Amino acid sequence: MDALARSVEGLAPTDVLQEAARHVIAEARAVLGPGGAPPSLDSLRAALVDDLMAHGPLREVVNATGVLLHTNLGRAPVAGTGLAEIGGSFRIPEVIVQGGAVLREVGATNCLHPRDLEDVMRADTGLVLEVHPSNYRLVGFTATVPTGERADIAHRHGVPLVVDAGAGLLDERCPWLAGGRPAWLTGEPGVRQLLGAGADIVAFSGDKLLGGPQAGVLVGSNALIDRIRGHPLARAVRFDKVRAAHLEATLLAYHEGTVASDIPFWNLATTPVDELERRAEQLRTAIAELATADVRPAVAAASAGCCAEEPIPDIAVAIHGLDAEAVAKRLRRGDPAVLVTIHDGAVRLSMRSVRSADDARLAAALRSALGCR
Repeated sequence: MDALARSVEGLAPTDVLQEAARHVIAEARAVLGPGGAPPSLDSLRAALVDDLMAHGPLREVVNATGVLLHTNLGRAPVAGTGLAEIGGSFRIPEVIVQGGAVLREVGATNCLHPRDLEDVMRADTGLVLEVHPSNYRLVGFTATVPTGERADIAHRHGVPLVVDAGAGLLDERCPWLAGGRPAWLTGEPGVRQLLGAGADIVAFSGDKLLGGPQAGVLVGSNALIDRIRGHPLARAVRFDKVRAAHLEATLLAYHEGTVASDIPFWNLATTPVDELERRAEQLRTAIAELATADVRPAVAAASAGCCAEEPIPDIAVAIHGLDAEAVAKRLRRGDPAVLVTIHDGAVRLSMRSVRSADDARLAAALRSALGCR
């Protein structure tokens, strides 16, 4: 057991490694049964690493997948270290119904007209909810009602308009970027513009295009926000100090105009392609004696339910002629762990989703993985 625990030293605290090693050995004995040939240390080590990856402590990861807001990695990277369906089949309509409200869907899948909204209004209507289709688009024969007109209809009936903007783009103009709004943000609504059009409450995520911590953010009418804050359930989901501090730092970056440098997501998303190509060439050179690789154009994506998967120009390093699955597995088990994709049998590393500060560590991890052939 001690030898097995020492073989993966550094992946977790010593006591955690020993307990995991004890568990793996017991599992192996149960499978083999009495009289079975003992497993090799290498096979036990592989099983132990798999167990630690599934149940062990958090580890630092280099994201080379090209997905900037990777849901499995907590979406927006942090500085330093029905109407809608969210991950895990978590659906907004189900949440509304479980809260005791009656949900009335309006219009058809592809067409919504003002009369559709007027027709469903009742004396007991509590609010009108608009949900932005962040990760899909309807094209062809479609019709919709602009946010401003929806607000007018709702207000005529004395009810508020609540808009779930999802991604949390604060302003469609992107004044925090020197070049203004990039092409891949086409169709993504800004919180400022939704409020200006008459929305009473706008809800969005803190860890998507905002670039902050995992959080749900509500902005809008002071009177309505006060009512929400006074609800008994508000105390159960209140902000903790760490998230509050992180969110404050994120918003201060917008206020002070330092978004492109201080918020990792925007730094990654706006890195010039020629800079990505220069870094990719350095990475290719670092592994040249270990593997055949080339630098090629690619596309990245914001993802996490943002921008309907609009492509962002990217540069990738593609490694050929090896067992791609084996290399990818060794990279995932490394320290730091490196996540890559496999395309046409080649291991592909996206430079768009890798912080420049991680380039040297990425090269070292890749050389280690390739040297294990």
